[in-house]
Amino acid sequence: MMTKVFGKHKPLIGVLQLLPLPGSIEWKGSIDQVIARAEQEATALATGGVDAILVENTFDAPYATTRMDTAGAIAMGLIIRRIMHFTHLPIGVNVLKNDPETALAIAMNVGARFIRVGLLTGAAICETGVLEGKHRDLAAYKRLLQIEDIAVLADVSLERTVPMVSGNPANPISLKYLAKQALEQGGADGLILTDSGLQPADITELSQSLDAPVYYDYGHPLHQVNAYLEAADGLLLSTVIKKSSVTAQDLRPTVDLTKVEEVLAQTEPLRTQTSSFA
Repeated sequence: MMTKVFGKHKPLIGVLQLLPLPGSIEWKGSIDQVIARAEQEATALATGGVDAILVENTFDAPYATTRMDTAGAIAMGLIIRRIMHFTHLPIGVNVLKNDPETALAIAMNVGARFIRVGLLTGAAICETGVLEGKHRDLAAYKRLLQIEDIAVLADVSLERTVPMVSGNPANPISLKYLAKQALEQGGADGLILTDSGLQPADITELSQSLDAPVYYDYGHPLHQVNAYLEAADGLLLSTVIKKSSVTAQDLRPTVDLTKVEEVLAQTEPLRTQTSSFA
C-alpha cells in the first residue's frame, strides 16, 4: 500500500512544520503569515525533489493531550488545500501530540494520502503527561467515516515508552514488540522509528523481521543519510533540510532548498531500486 501512496521506492518525506495555529498558546493572530510560510516551504520541498510532504502542527506546543482545537483543525485543512495548489505530491497529516482522529478528518476532507500517529498502541510518557494508544478510537472513526484508502503510519519509540509490559519489570519492552503491537493490534500500514540513538544496523534488523515498511525520522548529519536510507524503507526529513539558525533565539528555521537538493542528490541511487511493498 505504501508504495502506491508514495509512488517511489525508499521515499524521502519532507516534513512541513506549521507556525502556531489558532487555538495554540503561541498563536499570533495572523493566518496569512502561517499560510505564506507554508506555501514557501511546500514550494521548496517540491522543487527540491522530495517524494511526499508531511504537514505537522509542530509549533503548537505545548500540545493538547486530547483533541486539537477546532479553529486550529480548520486552519490546518485550509493550509493543506493551499499547499496542494503548489504541488501534486502525496500529502500526509500529523496532529500533535497524538490526535489521529483529527488528522484523519483533515486528511479525508482535503484529499491527503496518509496520516502519522504519535502513539497508536500502548502508553508513553511525554512532556505534557502520559499518552494512551488511539488504535481503538481511530479504527472506530475510520469505520464511521467509511475510510479505506488513507494509510496510517505509526511512530515507534523506546525513548518515550513506559518501560514495562503488563507491569512486569522483568519483561522489558523491545522495539520489535512495539512494532508488532502497532502492526498487529493497531492495524498500521507502516512504522516510523523516531529514536535518535538508533544505528542503521538496528533499523535493518527490525525491518527484516517485519512484513511492513519501516521508515526513520532522520535527524543526523547529511553524510550519514545513505547508511540510514539503505537500512530503512524511507526517511522523514525535517532538521537536516532546515536553514541554519541565525541566532540562538531563532527556534523556527525554515526549509532550505539547497539542503533539500543536497539530500536528494546524495540519495538518488538508492531510491531507484524496486520496492518489496506494493
